[in-house]
Amino acid sequence: MTTRTRLTIKALLLLLVLSIVVLVVLASWRPSLTRWQAFLLPAPAPATPLQITWLGTATVLVSDGDNAIMTDGFFSRQSLLQLATGDIEPDLARIEAGLARVGLDRPGALDAVVVLHSHYDHAMDAPEVARRTGARVIGSESTANVSRGWDLPEVQIHVPEAGEVMQFGRFELELVPSAHVPMLPFIARLTGHGETIDAPLRPPAPVSAWKEGQSYALVVRHPQGRLLIQGSAGFAGGELAGHEVDVALLSTGSLGRQSSRYISRYFEETVLTTGAHTVIPMHWDHFFSMLDRNTHPLGPLLDDFHGAMDGLRQQSEQHERDFRMLEPLATFGLEDGRLTGD
Repeated sequence: MTTRTRLTIKALLLLLVLSIVVLVVLASWRPSLTRWQAFLLPAPAPATPLQITWLGTATVLVSDGDNAIMTDGFFSRQSLLQLATGDIEPDLARIEAGLARVGLDRPGALDAVVVLHSHYDHAMDAPEVARRTGARVIGSESTANVSRGWDLPEVQIHVPEAGEVMQFGRFELELVPSAHVPMLPFIARLTGHGETIDAPLRPPAPVSAWKEGQSYALVVRHPQGRLLIQGSAGFAGGELAGHEVDVALLSTGSLGRQSSRYISRYFEETVLTTGAHTVIPMHWDHFFSMLDRNTHPLGPLLDDFHGAMDGLRQQSEQHERDFRMLEPLATFGLEDGRLTGD
């Protein structure tokens, strides 16, 4: 072996070691919420008539004390290692604990689980949440096939027609077809971006089995306030015209990887179009770890958390909207369309 060959091998080994070190550092780097503390919403008073709790990812619980609806209902939160090395299925213990934490661990506690698209971190747990609470699973035909694969009774599965308004007590719900945030090509292929689930999906199965299906925005109307719950940081363009809301809960997963122009369009399509006076980001949490108040944002290998927050904050300031933050498991209140506790 020549001296030049030995030096080349050493250089390649050094480059490999440095690459591994960089990946380890990036994987372990946890973005801090410290710089966003001033934007955190206060907890509502117990008597606040409409209470909204963020349970990580795009799982949101909305309750007026008489009726309750939830988006997605995802509690399993498998690790990256689990996703990469084997089939996955709903984690029954974590679902039970998650429902108990918010007082929904009984039949009749929840009216509807509205699934915003059919990726595993949105649709996988919904049928079990419905089974335990008696709720209906509402979503696309792909979501219906996720529910059928879990043997949820057909009477608890509903695929709404375009423009259909669903009534639960004083709540009116309308699913508005939207779009998923753009993803890197290999991730899009892995997660079935733009594809549908055309037969009952019976877990355990690989993560790729939970294809996107139809992505939605959910408009929630109630006498005490109106909400937009955007399941992914995507938009089709013009779909929310004519829908007026007070608060926009916006998913931001992968938003930090988009251009400033994209973030501006996202804000325009979801906030300016609906007239929302308050913007609250969600789906920024590291959903490959257990959920608690200390759950950190997605790290730089997966997203640019601070870039996404800065983009939405700057748009909010430019257009005179209120930009606020929620920690995981935090609750805020609405009364007569306004935030309570400020």
